[in-house]
Amino acid sequence: MSLENFLNHPEHETPEEVLIRYENFSREACELGVELDPDEDFIQRREKVSQAHLEEVEKRLNVQLPPSYRSFISTTGLFSGPKEYGLLPPHMLRSLSQKLKEEGWPEDLGSDMAFRLSPEDVARFDQCIIFSVGLYEGIYHYFRLDCPDSQTGEALVGTYDSEDYADHADSFPSVEPPQIAGFDVHIQEVINVYIQNIIGS
Repeated sequence: MSLENFLNHPEHETPEEVLIRYENFSREACELGVELDPDEDFIQRREKVSQAHLEEVEKRLNVQLPPSYRSFISTTGLFSGPKEYGLLPPHMLRSLSQKLKEEGWPEDLGSDMAFRLSPEDVARFDQCIIFSVGLYEGIYHYFRLDCPDSQTGEALVGTYDSEDYADHADSFPSVEPPQIAGFDVHIQEVINVYIQNIIGS
């Protein structure tokens, strides 16, 4: 079987099906003699998260997490994968505004420092919850929970690149507008990137 065939998948693929596809891909790649790094190129499945624990996290963050994400980590569980990608444990979930402050953004919104968070920025980024890291160093993925789908409760997924922090002297940090339509599509795209990287290496 050609490894490129693993990039062919149903349009509406569940995250669990995506992980199984990658596990089958990595197994097939090894059989074909592709050298995979045991520390970087395989999926490590982690613990499941109870609904009670999720409710505690939502209360702490004052948000409602997307149904697809809640279902996945409670039934399939957390996982880490190639290129240091991983879903964060619930106790490590935090808002984008908190992450920015951890990286040195002023808590005094009226300061004269070059980087500022307006009250509107803080309110919006309080509703952007970082749930995974990886693909590349310094990359964080977040749910934008201030504008969920009114029918499904699903949220767009955005990316924050902390490595760009020092490159911005007078503007907001590199926070790309959310482009990915939900958690399921996010996982699918992450795994497809891994497969493409291995095939092309």
